[in-house]
Amino acid sequence: MKILIEFYDRSVLKNMVAALSLQPDYLTFFYDKEMFDTFEIYSTYLACKKYLPALKFELRSVDYHDYPMIESKIGQYILDNCDNNICIDLTGGSELMTIAGYNAGKNANVQVFFSDIYKSEVVRLTQNGPKYRSLPFTLEDIIEAGGGKLSGFTPTDWLTKHKKELYAMSKKVLASPKAWSDTCRFFQKTRGQKTSNPLHFEVSLNHTASNAGLPDKRMLYSCQSCRLIQNLLYTKQRLSFDFTFRRAAEYMSSYGVWLELFSYYEMLKIPKIRDVKTSIKIDWNRRDDIEIIGNEVDVTAMYGCRPVVVSCKQSTNPVSADALNELYVVARRIGGKYSIPILITRSDIKHEHSGIYMKAREMKMHVLDASDILSQDFCLRLGRIISEN
Repeated sequence: MKILIEFYDRSVLKNMVAALSLQPDYLTFFYDKEMFDTFEIYSTYLACKKYLPALKFELRSVDYHDYPMIESKIGQYILDNCDNNICIDLTGGSELMTIAGYNAGKNANVQVFFSDIYKSEVVRLTQNGPKYRSLPFTLEDIIEAGGGKLSGFTPTDWLTKHKKELYAMSKKVLASPKAWSDTCRFFQKTRGQKTSNPLHFEVSLNHTASNAGLPDKRMLYSCQSCRLIQNLLYTKQRLSFDFTFRRAAEYMSSYGVWLELFSYYEMLKIPKIRDVKTSIKIDWNRRDDIEIIGNEVDVTAMYGCRPVVVSCKQSTNPVSADALNELYVVARRIGGKYSIPILITRSDIKHEHSGIYMKAREMKMHVLDASDILSQDFCLRLGRIISEN
């Protein structure tokens, strides 16, 4: 039987990568019960068990600050299970855990490993040997391993079905932010007349124009050319058309969704990127059986074992410090220091708002602004940020 000794850590990735690389039969967590409860550890075990159905686990309590105790308990555990193939992963736990685990493993002549999460592999330290690649897991696995759940996201099959229309429309919107702002504001403030057809929109412009302004005519024709609407009739007195699908009605009144969609489809082009999602909702505590959305994230993806967390700000106005803090916090909560946080904004943040741009850089965030979005090689720039991080 193959046993892997893990030192439980607040960073979920440190707990999962070795288990999904070495694929043991038995997973033994050494943990400090003053710092962690068993639900957290059990959640990590379940996330690993999804890929290793026969996996069993065990808990052993230690004081992360008591070096003699740690080394003694690890050494005794190895002795009690000496008939098995035992290995130790040094990635998690306290610094004392790392030292104690290495010494206990070396003294007992068992294999000692370290998880290189940046490279999605596990390296054997005590002897020369092969490196082990981690099984590919998802962002949902990371969230569940931390005790939360993924409450929702825009269905990927639906996004694939409507890719041609949505991707084309997103580029038109981002190229003409003022025209889209006027159009979007009109649909936010104006309700069409009730008809028997839920996809039909019709309104008299005589009474609504003074309250909501008028939608941009070219933008409406762009909506029709991109197949969001059809049968468009736009005169001085009346506006009418039919939505081609239900979600189009929502998108016509949503200002910021188009940068999310643009970033999502561009992300899909990048080699080695997988598990791309948009508009995800996270409930960080599934144990309480109350669905409370703790975070909403615009675009996420996985690069190896590392989560990519993207915040999209379509406004041409300066990005606020609160927006930076929100991205920093959610990226850290998902993947700790291994997350790749990226801010994508339609504002000219690098030149016009250099102060907030420098703040983002200080917080180790990557920024793509209007000059990047409107370039011909946006995908290449986005991919370079991810692969070179």
